[in-house]
Amino acid sequence: MASSFVIADAEPVPYDLEPGQAVAGEPVVADANIWTAPDGSAIRGIWTCTPGAIRMTESEIFVVVEGKATIIPEGGQPFDIAPGSAVILDRATPVVLEVHETLRKCYHMELQPETAAG
Repeated sequence: MASSFVIADAEPVPYDLEPGQAVAGEPVVADANIWTAPDGSAIRGIWTCTPGAIRMTESEIFVVVEGKATIIPEGGQPFDIAPGSAVILDRATPVVLEVHETLRKCYHMELQPETAAG
């Protein structure tokens, strides 16, 4: 039986946001992908974002490791997150992530079919 354990001491690498994704400030995002599903349908990793605000449309579950932010769901009530917060997002409800203190999270993300195939 193959091992399902992944031990990673990866440092997230900065990447460019999509045009229009940043809605306030100049947030810098970084990602360290530490696992990919064999069929490419999901990924797990560590993600960081410096203060600012960005639009997000992912389906993911994550736990905040450090930092503070507010999640503002489209048409819903904002809620604050901090270390220890567990969050589930669905791509059907876009959100704005307003980062107050650099956020670091561990995540599991389901990819859209066109993302997984490409």
